[in-house]
Amino acid sequence: MTLRTTRPRREENVVWCQSAEAGAVGGAVLRAVQTVTPVRDFFSAQQLVSVPAAGLYTVAVDAAFVDDKGQLWLTGPRTSIVVKAHDDPASKGAAQPPRTRF
Repeated sequence: MTLRTTRPRREENVVWCQSAEAGAVGGAVLRAVQTVTPVRDFFSAQQLVSVPAAGLYTVAVDAAFVDDKGQLWLTGPRTSIVVKAHDDPASKGAAQPPRTRF
């Protein structure tokens, strides 16, 4: 598991990814961690992840808190969602010629 234990500066967003083959079913496991600072007791984070092929992917999401001393508290909610990735027609080599009408 990848964890960030140092407290970021107020405006800092930290995102990094680690790829690991061990224990993965059907391919690599991608882990992404993002640290955000709450504003008025609310926080929001977004991740954009590139996947190598079309298919179904399971995304596990959890939240944790880092206190003033840099201690990580794993008290947040945890959930999983299934994401369906479609083929990208732009990445399939040569483009199809435009159709003409007769």
